[in-house]
Amino acid sequence: MFESFLSAITHEKLKGLAVHWNQARGLRPMPSWKDINPRDIAAQLPIAWSFAYHASDNTFIGRLAGTRIESVVGKSFRGKNMSELFSGDEYQWLHLTCLRVVITKALHCGSGSPLSGHLMPMFGERIIMPLSTDGFLVDGLLGGTVYPDLGPTHKSPVNFYERESWFPIPIRR
Repeated sequence: MFESFLSAITHEKLKGLAVHWNQARGLRPMPSWKDINPRDIAAQLPIAWSFAYHASDNTFIGRLAGTRIESVVGKSFRGKNMSELFSGDEYQWLHLTCLRVVITKALHCGSGSPLSGHLMPMFGERIIMPLSTDGFLVDGLLGGTVYPDLGPTHKSPVNFYERESWFPIPIRR
């Protein structure tokens, strides 16, 4: 099952992040935040991001965002509620997508061209993977996003609507 998720990912840095997540979990369904080693994903850090999930109020609080992510969003994720980082349709879509990862304990891969009608073809891709302190209840997310380069005057949109794939977390025995 993990191989299906990996084969759905086209960007090499995102594949590297997914492979690290899979290795970090060992025999557990999911790794914890402390299992993620920044040295092992140094090449992926600029496009990586992470949120802690608080089930009591269904909120996502930023832990980490790489330099590329922060430059697109325009602010640091650290300690900020997802609703402070994104607004409107972007927030609604991202919150619901992340919540689905939490509830279904699934792996997410989304891609597409975020700007319809743009003169040049563009491609963006995102993966979202659950994290768990106890290996069973999801209490965080590790993700990576590759944004299209729109130049210095355009902010890349968060959403990629053309293709979304969901994969159950593979159980190791």
